[in-house]
Amino acid sequence: MATELAAACGGPAPVVTGRYRLGDVRHVTGDPSRACSELGFVAGVPFADGGARVRHRGAARPLTCRPIGRPLVGEKEVVRPLDDAVRAATATLTATGVPTAAADAEALARHVLDGDSSDAFDDRAERAFADLVRRRAQRVPLAHLTGRVPFRQVELLVGPGVFVPQPETASVVQWVVDAVRARRWAAPLMVDLCTGTGTIACTLANELPTATAHAVEQDLDALAWARRNTDARARAGDSRVHLHHGSAGDALPELNGQVDLVVSNPPYVATTETHIPQPEVVEHDPAVALWAGADGLDVVREVERAARRLLKPGGLVVVEHSDRQGQTAPALFLDTGGWTEVADHRDQDGHDRFVTARWTRRRHRKQPPGRPATGWGRSQDVSPRRAGRSVE
Repeated sequence: MATELAAACGGPAPVVTGRYRLGDVRHVTGDPSRACSELGFVAGVPFADGGARVRHRGAARPLTCRPIGRPLVGEKEVVRPLDDAVRAATATLTATGVPTAAADAEALARHVLDGDSSDAFDDRAERAFADLVRRRAQRVPLAHLTGRVPFRQVELLVGPGVFVPQPETASVVQWVVDAVRARRWAAPLMVDLCTGTGTIACTLANELPTATAHAVEQDLDALAWARRNTDARARAGDSRVHLHHGSAGDALPELNGQVDLVVSNPPYVATTETHIPQPEVVEHDPAVALWAGADGLDVVREVERAARRLLKPGGLVVVEHSDRQGQTAPALFLDTGGWTEVADHRDQDGHDRFVTARWTRRRHRKQPPGRPATGWGRSQDVSPRRAGRSVE
């Protein structure tokens, strides 16, 4: 096909650039407009020199078609094989201390190619890739560079002004999904407090389509990201998440005593923990999404008070916490009374990660928290101080 294209466009035989398997990307000298008009190719993004990447309807890979006389050097166009670029980027990121250097380099390359199956960068793509690698080496969060992050079965939009969802929080979602299915709740009413990007609420709406999910966020920057995500997931066909602006402590009084499950990933870093080593967290995550008093439990206390107000008897609460709060977070629920089945759970790395409890309204004699089978989780969010109002 490349030979036919080159001949039709009046150029020389096609040249394979880089080290490719037979049939991979080829670069052809010729007129892109003739490729489209005479051979049925579809033009992609045009280049400044008059060339364009073109793809035939029956071809799996694109061809780069440039005007005769440029910019082939000898018999090879100046392109860089993708593997070489990713290896160099991995070395750069490793040298600057990025813990996931290889995975991040691959992710940035995929972002630059944007679905293109090419195995090489042209000049423009290589410049864009180099800029992203430079910024990642400066410890700008990967998700801020790509604008999105995968989480379980959904993709979430993220950026400056909101805490980036972390993989550990998947444990919280998994516990909720398992609990709802085990109880055979046909249409549970759920509330996500301190929703941040809407991570938990959007994921639950995706995995539990018969549930009704409300999400509450006070920080306006985070709320804007949550709105983008709830709108995007609704357009994708998921159940609509009902988004509210307000504090965790005062949210949704109209639902008092009616909710089946309250879930939260609140701020939980103690103000005494100033040694956080990750620059991505310290320099880029909003302070309101991190700090929560001297013991890191100020917002967890608000969530506990809100949960006892919102839940119906027998309702469940699930609250994420730091790996240093596996004793103090469950103790908070035991000390206040009215909760049974208080238990702490571990994430996929074996770290203490979230507490669960069942609301009964009756005060029970204090007993030590349980330690059930491990779960998995950790993420983001923001905190409170105003009564919730709908922003749908």
